[in-house]
Amino acid sequence: FWLVFIPGAIVVFAIIAYLFFALPKATIEIKPAVDNLSFQQTVKADKLAASLDIAKAVLPAEYLEVSKTNSEDFAATGNASNEGKASGTITVFNKADPPQSFTFKEGTRFLSDAGKLFLASGKIIIPAAKKSGNKITPGSVTVRVEAAEGGDSYNIAPSDFSVPGLKGTALYYSINATSASAMTGGFSSATKKVTSDDIQMAKDQLTQKTVSEAKEELKEKVPADYIVLDEAIEVDVLSASTQAKAGTVAENFNYQVTVKARALVFRKSDLDQFARNYILAQVPEGKTLLENALQVDYSSSAVDVEGGTASINLDFSSGVYENIDTAALELLIMG
Repeated sequence: FWLVFIPGAIVVFAIIAYLFFALPKATIEIKPAVDNLSFQQTVKADKLAASLDIAKAVLPAEYLEVSKTNSEDFAATGNASNEGKASGTITVFNKADPPQSFTFKEGTRFLSDAGKLFLASGKIIIPAAKKSGNKITPGSVTVRVEAAEGGDSYNIAPSDFSVPGLKGTALYYSINATSASAMTGGFSSATKKVTSDDIQMAKDQLTQKTVSEAKEELKEKVPADYIVLDEAIEVDVLSASTQAKAGTVAENFNYQVTVKARALVFRKSDLDQFARNYILAQVPEGKTLLENALQVDYSSSAVDVEGGTASINLDFSSGVYENIDTAALELLIMG
């Protein structure tokens, strides 16, 4: 039996293998004509919804929240209070025509031709000019001034001064001042002090950093298959403060910011399911949905994170094609 069966089996398999490779065959690939169906709809994400409600276009949302606190040291850039301010005297001239006297308040600014700002130490009463025919003799008064800032760069030589507060008026060219001797007394040291600009810069930089980090931590908490839109994230600055005050003598100071980020998130699969079911309801009779052609784009139009709702604009599409009767096609191509 074995002497007959084994050789016989080998012969049969050899014949089958030969016929498989030798006989003609054809591979037929069917590519149906695909029509594209596109739709636009608005759905509501609601944290009170328990599940997807396709009929009401409502999908469940979840509320996420993250608090973030950052504390950082910043360098003080102001000059310390142990600086000395340069001071001296100037003579203010009044050439206004028609002649009249003027009174300027204490702290009136005088700008030197070198760009250094000085402030009047007291109230200034400038006598009127004297006019004789076409000749005008300016009225004048001697005023003590002090540099607006400390430092030896304000120890300037005799200079000409203007009143920047009068710029844009006719008096800007009628009232000016000169100094007959150099300003003295200005000095500075290496000590620093905190300025209001330092505090504001620290607040801006640290707040921006903390808000960015809070958003990233919030996004990391988003479960898989969930979506969080940038428009659906809200950030509140709970506190931003420093114990340092403007004018505090220090090389650096600490600033602290606390923010809270919150967001609404929803499942991507819920959006896809809504879009798929909506398109299926619109597919004409005798046609089939091309499953792998589903495209869903989304954006938010109105978000109330605190209230737990968001309106989401959907722009979705998919392909459909005529139903294919493969059995009938096989009969048609036989032979």
